[in-house]
Amino acid sequence: MSKGIYSLKVWMFRGQFKLTAREEKGLRQIAIFVSCLYAKAWTLAPEAVAAPRHDLQLLKDLTMYMNNVNEDVGRAVLNKLQGHLWYLSEELVALALFDPLVRVEDKRKILTSLHTKEGEKYPVKRPKLLPSQSITGLGLQDMASTNTRRFFQKLRLEEGFLDADPATWLELEDYQTAAAFVQRIAVINDHAERGVALIQEYNRS
Repeated sequence: MSKGIYSLKVWMFRGQFKLTAREEKGLRQIAIFVSCLYAKAWTLAPEAVAAPRHDLQLLKDLTMYMNNVNEDVGRAVLNKLQGHLWYLSEELVALALFDPLVRVEDKRKILTSLHTKEGEKYPVKRPKLLPSQSITGLGLQDMASTNTRRFFQKLRLEEGFLDADPATWLELEDYQTAAAFVQRIAVINDHAERGVALIQEYNRS
């Protein structure tokens, strides 16, 4: 984000710099992208529970951006983002079940996939969307499968509420306990923050 902010500042004060036509065009493209898409996505990134919904919406927004605003920028970012879709994996899409902004109807669809859609034997950690797939038509239920239960098993969370209707979940103790735990999950920046965390832990020991 620091580079994005820097580019925005240069664009805002471009009258005070000597810029080539190519540089000005590039800065304009960055400024539009950061303002329209990236700033919002970056701000929402720390919300782990909402990550599946945010990532799916960002994919759809990027598709619209590619088709209607700037094809080159949209396609480049979309291709890059597909390498970071951790929260749309068959397991981590379970976070969406605790997202208050995911509709009850959509949670029911996720449950249907969880109960009936056979998961991959060796599921990938980061799903890779095929060019033939229509991103605009994707829903969170398309990411879920029987493997989604592993999320609860790995975190040792009760999953009895998965057999109840999502409209009643807020009244169920096992859902409340799981939701309280999941709300505390921290989002980290892949390798960089893991490295910093390890160093800090080592220094404290």
